[in-house]
Amino acid sequence: MIGKMITSPQKAIIGVFLLFSLSACSKEGIQVELAEIKNNLVLFAVENHTDQDIYSIEFEITYYSTDKSLLKIDTVAYSKTTDVSGNIFPFVKVGEETTITYSMPQETSSASARVLEFKTE
Repeated sequence: MIGKMITSPQKAIIGVFLLFSLSACSKEGIQVELAEIKNNLVLFAVENHTDQDIYSIEFEITYYSTDKSLLKIDTVAYSKTTDVSGNIFPFVKVGEETTITYSMPQETSSASARVLEFKTE
């Protein structure tokens, strides 16, 4: 039958798929750009364009040589900080920018980073 109705199990599967699709899109609200390579360090600018503060975040950083061959892939994580008074500060607040610096292989001429996951609490 061409106009067959969707059954409840099919609706549940579609709902789960949509939920995962929406959570994957939320990473798009965090922009990561290479800012500088200097003295065996790579500096990335991280901008939070989501509607919530980011308390912890995990990045995948990929390093390339001058001939564009892959040198190394690192996974790094950053999280909130707590000051001496016990106040908790997010990694990056809504609408703000921060930077991350990481040591790189000596032959690196370019690098890229992407967000693997993040938490808002």
